[in-house]
Amino acid sequence: MVPHNGQHRLWEKFSEAPYSGGNPWKWLLITASILSCWSQPTSAQGLTVVPEPANVKEGDNVTLVVQGFSGTTLSYAWFSRSPGDSSDTQMVMYSVIYSMQTPANIRQKVLPNGSLLIPNLVLNDTKYYTVQMVDTFGKILRGGAPLTVYEKLAKPMIAVNDTNILEDESLILTCSTENVGANIGWFFNDQPLSLHGRMSTFKNNQILLIKGVKREDAGSYQCEAWNPAHAKRSDALTLTVSSSESPERSNGATLSGGSITVVVIGVLAGVALLGALIYVLITKNTGRGKKDQPRGEQSAPRYGEDTTVYENTVRLKGLVLPAQVLSHIWKTFSPGLHVMEPQSFCLVQLNC
Repeated sequence: MVPHNGQHRLWEKFSEAPYSGGNPWKWLLITASILSCWSQPTSAQGLTVVPEPANVKEGDNVTLVVQGFSGTTLSYAWFSRSPGDSSDTQMVMYSVIYSMQTPANIRQKVLPNGSLLIPNLVLNDTKYYTVQMVDTFGKILRGGAPLTVYEKLAKPMIAVNDTNILEDESLILTCSTENVGANIGWFFNDQPLSLHGRMSTFKNNQILLIKGVKREDAGSYQCEAWNPAHAKRSDALTLTVSSSESPERSNGATLSGGSITVVVIGVLAGVALLGALIYVLITKNTGRGKKDQPRGEQSAPRYGEDTTVYENTVRLKGLVLPAQVLSHIWKTFSPGLHVMEPQSFCLVQLNC
């Protein structure tokens, strides 16, 4: 090992080099190489690298802060290694004396204390970063830390099988997000949802199942997509829980007695109107024929002509509506009504 005073003489010679017309970077690299040769392998550790902030997403800025050294530093060099790589790649070198960074025109910037600033993060910045420092005594210190850049999340969407359900039915809530691998959480009335015995989640928390829904399950539901650096919550979905006996959910398949009565009256009124219309038309045509015939020629019924009086029928010169037909209509539309079935129908006062 070279004595410290010899190292100081080398440092003084290096400090004077720029004024003698030499290239400062040339002297810096030569000196760093010599000092690296003087250093023992056991001295290549001792620095700590801490990302600040600890969790970052796309578009954020991060500073890899160097900690663990309080002496005078000659230079810093930063290296990176992508996941799956076996060796480091040098990114940038910084001279403390001249406050110069090489290369200078890159996104990453070395600060005077050796920390590395990385602005406008992208997913490809997810790497392992190592700093190597050389002090004025030729001692080399190293340290590193991994950096994970998380995806910027989009707003998730929540869907439900029914927003107005009956008690004791099952409810299925689904949370959809375009960010693959994002964690999913559920909120009820703006508070984290605590699962109880009737609740279950499936598919990495994307599906929430509530069995035997109760009145206390009514309220506002939201789902949240999150990662350690970012969180995004869906719009609120309001759930209404009705009693199983609530008329709001009646399917209308059963008619009440009053509704049936209205239907029957409507049918009978329609039949009566139709019969009256036919009667008027037939009477008009028949009356016109009789007007053309002399009164003397209007004789008694001819031999063989049907003179039978039909009971419980409506006879309209060729149109006969038996009472059985109307009775069948009544039976069809009046089940459950406690009224007597009509024994006869006479819609038009003709042959009745």
